[in-house]
Amino acid sequence: MPSRPRSHSLEDVSIAHLTSCFAGVGWTTERLSSDYGEDLLVRVFERTRATEYSFFVQAKATDNLSQFLIHDGEVISFPIDGDHAKYWLHFWEPVILTVYDAASHVTYWTCIQDYLKKRLFRVLSG
Repeated sequence: MPSRPRSHSLEDVSIAHLTSCFAGVGWTTERLSSDYGEDLLVRVFERTRATEYSFFVQAKATDNLSQFLIHDGEVISFPIDGDHAKYWLHFWEPVILTVYDAASHVTYWTCIQDYLKKRLFRVLSG
């Protein structure tokens, strides 16, 4: 009999949490069925009116956030695929990387392009 990995359950809970948060501010989410590194497309609305703004979300989740904490627990260092990171640098829309902590039911996030550009700047500037 097939079993369902915990990672699949965590992903579903993470996506549901994000979808609920975005719906709470009137934004829409579309789950992307083809997985090229993005899980959701979020469309931004202002007071029920569509805007020209949208962004992608790459959702991650964990039962044990502490294993990804560095710098005395101030920073989350979650692994991402290097090919996806290079690919995202060329996106027009922002890509938001989220990490859902199942223990606290909290989602942490960052704009991955901003993070990568800062990191590249530090590497290139020496």
